[in-house]
Amino acid sequence: MEWVEITGKTIDEAKELALDQLGVDLDEAEFEILDEPKAGLFGRVRGEARVRARVRPTAPRSKDGGRRGRAKRNDDEAEAAKEQVSAGNGARSSGASDPVVISAIAEVAAAGDEPRSDQRNKSERESRGDSGRSRGGGRGRGGRGRGGESRPRRSDGESSRGERGPVSVEALEEQGKVAVTFLNGLLDAFAIEASVAIRSVNDSAVEVAVDGQDLGLLVGPRGATLQAIQELTRTAVLRETGMRDGWVIVDVAEYRVKRRAALEKFALQVAEQVTSGGTAVRLDPMPPADRKVVHDVLTPLEGIETSSEGEEPRR
Repeated sequence: MEWVEITGKTIDEAKELALDQLGVDLDEAEFEILDEPKAGLFGRVRGEARVRARVRPTAPRSKDGGRRGRAKRNDDEAEAAKEQVSAGNGARSSGASDPVVISAIAEVAAAGDEPRSDQRNKSERESRGDSGRSRGGGRGRGGRGRGGESRPRRSDGESSRGERGPVSVEALEEQGKVAVTFLNGLLDAFAIEASVAIRSVNDSAVEVAVDGQDLGLLVGPRGATLQAIQELTRTAVLRETGMRDGWVIVDVAEYRVKRRAALEKFALQVAEQVTSGGTAVRLDPMPPADRKVVHDVLTPLEGIETSSEGEEPRR
């Protein structure tokens, strides 16, 4: 994972923004402090904090000798039999890169059989160091690609940052009110008529919903505009409240609810294709929230592993 540079008013704020951009937790990232704000006359602060950040490389978990042997054979088979599919309709393609990779642990390998030659495709070298090949039948919370995006088991909502610990309802409601105010101002700037309200509050996150007619402009292609609005909202909340705990989620016209349902259905279809065909399948690049849905849905399934490859925004 390459480094990204982020600036903020303080070191903590710059780190928080970097975590948002990378889509990982604090313990999954590495930081380098490049510049710190300096105190000027009369206590004023001059300059901004600037940090470099990247996803911390992770190594595969060790396995016993027998499983290592099977994983090695399975790795070779997945390399030879890798197929690419489009995340939109499941059709195979030849130009996709930096995907979520879904692979079966290959019951054929456990039985000592080899996949038929007509199931083999040309092996393809990856331009990046991350690998999404099948590494055996682990059931951890996500795949374990080489240097890839490790997904430990968890059951929280949009982000694993809820693992920082419960946040008081009062604090989350305060963040939600700031988010509502910010989003109302944004709607006024766009001259869009819609209502903004706090939809739900749990022990780690507050969800703010924007509802109305013809809100596609706020969603954008594959939710790209919505993701940008959510990041702007989080930044506004952080600067207004100074609270780094808790998590603000923005949804527009129930896009996230519908998107998650569609992704879950598609991921299960691809998993069935993987188990029946015995070949790894690569999906098109996805934003962090979509990748998390795929990982969360498939990793509990027996015989399926998932991992992420590449670098943002084509990860």
